[in-house]
Amino acid sequence: HWIVPHSWDVNREDVTALELLPFHFTDVLASCDAIITKPGYGIFTEAACAGVPVLYVTRQDWPEEPALVLWLTQNNACLEVARSALLAGELQCVLEKLWGISTPRRPVASGAREAAQLLSCEFF
Repeated sequence: HWIVPHSWDVNREDVTALELLPFHFTDVLASCDAIITKPGYGIFTEAACAGVPVLYVTRQDWPEEPALVLWLTQNNACLEVARSALLAGELQCVLEKLWGISTPRRPVASGAREAAQLLSCEFF
């Protein structure tokens, strides 16, 4: 079953619009077997913290991509999927390979706490 943005306007029995679900995004994400996405700061960190494997399609000319992919490979199960395979719907083999990767220890989403600690030390 696929969960996609409502704006994609996909009308299939095996597709649900994310915005129509009565859950927060992080709960939906944590309930997924995998996510298919392009590299991005938010989605890579959210997936890694939730322990959800990631298939990603390269953004090609995005300069931050190599660093983000390196971070993700160190913090979560992930694989690049060829754009042609994605467009052809040929995902079964790559998903099975993804699910076979041992998952590193999940990163802790501690940035807010760390920032508060730094700020409290600075001003007190």
